[in-house]
Amino acid sequence: MRVRVLKELPQGQEPGTILELPDLAAQAFLTVGAVERLDDPEPVEAKALSSSAPPRRRYQRRDLEAES
Repeated sequence: MRVRVLKELPQGQEPGTILELPDLAAQAFLTVGAVERLDDPEPVEAKALSSSAPPRRRYQRRDLEAES
């Protein structure tokens, strides 16, 4: 996730620096207000569609047949 530094970070990054951080680290810094997000978040509709579980695949067992 691309972020802009607002407060000096532990690694020494100065305010105004633009960084690419892993999502987990970026979320932690966003929580304390040390960075601001530069990427546009995904629209809610697209996120809802992508996070939904894919349809389950079904198959018919061909080895089972009714006995007469």
